[in-house]
Amino acid sequence: MFKLKSVSVKDASNTPSIVEFTDGLNIIYGPSNCGKTFILDCIDYAMGSSQFNNDDTAGIVEVRIEIATPEGDIAFTRPMGGDIVNVDSHRDDIQSGEYSVSEKKSMPSLNSAWLKVLGIDTGIRIFSSEAMKTQNLTFRTLLHLFLVREDDAFKKKSALLPPTGSITALKSALLYLLYRTNCSASNEEDNNKKLLRGEGLQNYLNEQINELQAKIEDFDKRQIKDPNVLRASVQDALNEIDLLGDSIADATVKAKALSEEILVLNDKISECDSLKRKYKALKSQYASDVRRMQFIIDGDEKRQQTSEITSCPFCGGDLKEEKKESCVKAAVAELSHLIPQIEDLKDANKQLQAEIDSLTSERDHKEAERKTITASITKDLKPRIAQLHASIAEMNETIRFSEEKGQIIELIAKYNERLSAINDEKKSLTSFEPNSHFEDRFEDEFTNVIAGLLTDAHFENFQSCHFSVTNLDVDVNGKKKEKYGKGYRAFINTLIIYGFHQYLHVKNGIEIGTFIIDSPILSLKEKDQKEHAPDSMKASLFKMFVEHHDEQIIIIENKIPDIDYTGANMIPFTQDNFGRYGFINNYRG
Repeated sequence: MFKLKSVSVKDASNTPSIVEFTDGLNIIYGPSNCGKTFILDCIDYAMGSSQFNNDDTAGIVEVRIEIATPEGDIAFTRPMGGDIVNVDSHRDDIQSGEYSVSEKKSMPSLNSAWLKVLGIDTGIRIFSSEAMKTQNLTFRTLLHLFLVREDDAFKKKSALLPPTGSITALKSALLYLLYRTNCSASNEEDNNKKLLRGEGLQNYLNEQINELQAKIEDFDKRQIKDPNVLRASVQDALNEIDLLGDSIADATVKAKALSEEILVLNDKISECDSLKRKYKALKSQYASDVRRMQFIIDGDEKRQQTSEITSCPFCGGDLKEEKKESCVKAAVAELSHLIPQIEDLKDANKQLQAEIDSLTSERDHKEAERKTITASITKDLKPRIAQLHASIAEMNETIRFSEEKGQIIELIAKYNERLSAINDEKKSLTSFEPNSHFEDRFEDEFTNVIAGLLTDAHFENFQSCHFSVTNLDVDVNGKKKEKYGKGYRAFINTLIIYGFHQYLHVKNGIEIGTFIIDSPILSLKEKDQKEHAPDSMKASLFKMFVEHHDEQIIIIENKIPDIDYTGANMIPFTQDNFGRYGFINNYRG
């Protein structure tokens, strides 16, 4: 928010010419060519305009404006022909120093300073085209909303639209002012994520629709049995599954019993194998004893051919005379005893091997039987059950499909509706349509604001009006604004800008604070009588501005209505020697 305190210029002799303003209504009036519009040019130039209508004969070398803000006063001084503005600031957030009219990295920009004055952050992005190209929101984009030149006062297009530039950019700027809609990089990134999610969902829905369509086509191609017949077939299959389940249970029990019998046979075979090993060990022992006895006998025969035996061959002790002959006898007796035992062992081993062979044969038979049962379960019974289940599933699916075809068609319709919504969302993310982003109630709310102002300003025969976001303009009494004469258009445009200031303050708390307009009633400039706005309307408009003190208003006019201007700051230019001749002292252009 700001209010203009003064505008001044200096000539080559350093002589200042100044006009000071107050809160409320300020009126600069007087004949043509006395510098009234030049004041507006100076204000615009100090605010960063690249053009300046300077009469070289005036010798202006510097323009200066001073503004008041709640945070402190600021002065902007700009030499003629330069791109540098010297800023003298008493605000903490705006530093004093040189500011560039153009964007230069070496110094701060004037744009950033003026945005801070309006309470707007720098770096705000707005859409510059419907193709969603973006640009920075600049102070100059908003300038026409509080500084209205004479040619723009009576223009046919909306007063809310800038004289030049993109309409999309302006509407995007208005959306930011109204709703803080910022097209930042993070928003662009969010939009890209939404697009990716939308494409993924779109692909999924298309796949689902294709699958459902294929089912419907398949249903239409096939001759589907009556659902009741299919249900009977399903029941037959279930009954067969029950029987097969019983067969599997019986076979499983039998296979388990065979396994247990096989375990018992394996235990018996193991016991026989263990006994066989014992027989083998005993046979080895008998063979060893036979060799030892034979050794004794053979030794005795050798002894008879040699000297007598005087010591025991077992213990080495001396033999008594009567023992000498008994060793051979004992060996012969033991040997005769071992031979029958060996024969018995052979017979027992044969019997044992026969038992092992019998047990093994029985086990192998039972194992083969168990494998046959298991194979029947895995290769016949279970596959048949699986086949029946698959058949049941297919029949149930057919039953469900035949009964739910209508529901599938409805589901496809819903999917198509969702696809349509996704396409609309994709369009909104890839194409910016500013009109759709204004709140639905904006038209009605702003219409009410303009209607109130037209009533207060006593617009001739006023009955109704309507504001449209499409062209950001107002139809009055059912007639488009562009069909009115210049005087009426200037009147309506003035109220549109003034009303927008009020609406913006109430809606979003943004208070511009100043409204500067050149020729809102076009007095003495309407050559065609049809262009005229009635004097009563002009007087009512100025009365309304006198009575409203909610913001600073600066009006530039040739001739003003004859009303009571008590409380207004009147700045007359006389273009003669009986008052202030014009804006620039001692200049007669």
